[in-house]
Amino acid sequence: MKKLAIIITLAGLIGTPASAADMAVKAPPPAPAPVPTWTGFYGGIQFGGGWSDEAVNYSANDPIAALLLNGALLGPGTGEQPAPNGYRIPQSGAVGGFETGYNWQAASNW
Repeated sequence: MKKLAIIITLAGLIGTPASAADMAVKAPPPAPAPVPTWTGFYGGIQFGGGWSDEAVNYSANDPIAALLLNGALLGPGTGEQPAPNGYRIPQSGAVGGFETGYNWQAASNW
């Protein structure tokens, strides 16, 4: 019985983890990044252009176009000859603009 008590005591001492006084302490986690805000002024510019060279097919199926191209709506002397098929309308131009504004974020959880 005495032998059994010694074995149990030794097993208990061997199985107990050691506790050191100077254990390393983990550094605290870094502070979270600040939440971005969308509040503030903004501005921008845009610029663009386009070009086209489309053929116009004169057709008797379109009475408005026939009147415009024959000059009947604009009066005498304004191109009373009918437009031939294959008439081309070249178009080109530029477009641009600017924008400004102010964004206001009412609450950070939106």
